[in-house]
Amino acid sequence: MLQNNSSLSTKIFLLILLSLSIQARGAEYASPPYSLEKIKEVSASRGWRALLHYKPYFGYFSERSYVDTKDFFLASDGAKNAERELDLTIAALAAEDVSKQSFGEKKQTAYCAFPARRKFIEKSFNVKFNFF
Repeated sequence: MLQNNSSLSTKIFLLILLSLSIQARGAEYASPPYSLEKIKEVSASRGWRALLHYKPYFGYFSERSYVDTKDFFLASDGAKNAERELDLTIAALAAEDVSKQSFGEKKQTAYCAFPARRKFIEKSFNVKFNFF
């Protein structure tokens, strides 16, 4: 009976450790490095704005992209809202189900359609997107 109790205690202890390990790993994945402050910072950067081909508009009071093809932007207002375009680009790159993605003339996934944006975001946020 004593050996059986010891075995049960060991199993309970291992289950608790496993549970804590899973919880810690879940917390790690639940909070990616995309804080609102970081998104604002990156979307205001010269690098991101260069990727979107932004230039001053009506003097230096605002800016917008000189690209006018609809396939270039994910956000409906991406030509003048760099932060929203960054949000949607990250969401498209991080999506688990890419089977329904279709961007650009070639109808590609975000990973293939926006390689420069992907590399810039990976470097800026210290993340790595996988091609599924």
